[in-house]
Amino acid sequence: MKFIKAITLLIIQLVVTTHFLNAQTLEFSLNGKINRIENSSNENIQEFFTTSSQVLTDTSQLVSSGFASSTFRRNFQTELGFEFGFGLDISLNDRLSIATGLGFTYTELEIQTEFIDFQFNAVTADTIPYSPPFSSGGALGCTRTINTIASLPEINNEPIVRFVDLSIPIGIQYKVIPGKLDLQVGGLLQTPIYADAPREFYDLQRTPTTDGIECKWVVEEFQDDSQKRFSFARVSLQSVVRYHFLKNVSAEVGIRKMLNNVYREEDFGNPTIEFRPLSYTFGFSYTLGQKKLNNDI
Repeated sequence: MKFIKAITLLIIQLVVTTHFLNAQTLEFSLNGKINRIENSSNENIQEFFTTSSQVLTDTSQLVSSGFASSTFRRNFQTELGFEFGFGLDISLNDRLSIATGLGFTYTELEIQTEFIDFQFNAVTADTIPYSPPFSSGGALGCTRTINTIASLPEINNEPIVRFVDLSIPIGIQYKVIPGKLDLQVGGLLQTPIYADAPREFYDLQRTPTTDGIECKWVVEEFQDDSQKRFSFARVSLQSVVRYHFLKNVSAEVGIRKMLNNVYREEDFGNPTIEFRPLSYTFGFSYTLGQKKLNNDI
């Protein structure tokens, strides 16, 4: 599936490039950048139908059913990312050119969830029998527990998401000062090709022995698939200023704003993660060479 996505984007690039094959000059380059995404946050409200129970006496409990709403804030803390790729400038005249290419973008972010409020509106309520849970005095059925959670390293249960995007820039480039200063405006199309979202948790391992069940607390890791529901096609607007300080080497700075959500909509009524980052880029490019084309191609 990821291979098909990559081929689809390459076809889009080929169509754009083929349309301008009657241009005078093609210029090829390699580029590398660092990418700084601004930290951001947003509030979400999740509404759902649920039940709750309240112990009244040793023999009865109140069970209520109704609608609940949970309000929480997601904070996105980002690390410095990086990009590298291949650039292609297709000249239209002495000043204007089409800027495109193919690249890869690495991003790492931590998503922290802060609960703000919980409301429950009961629709039905009933009193039913209640039996206190039986306790043998052991920890979760363990005969002996050889350590405690406090003896283990502290874990960060917030998801840390790392992903790599295949990206295609498409824009108009204008030579403000030919050979020295260029201005580029356009867009960036991205699709995910790799994602990693590890989370840690404390787990109790049970080992049968001749004396009963011996238990031990350990730190385990799992992949949080809910944090990897990335949108297939994401579009950003971007502006880039490029300065040529050597014949084949230039520096560039840019600003980029994503228009649609990084994440797909959630299923089964769960709240969708909303993340449309604003980012800044800084990097260098090296011109590999130029190729002149005949106007009758």
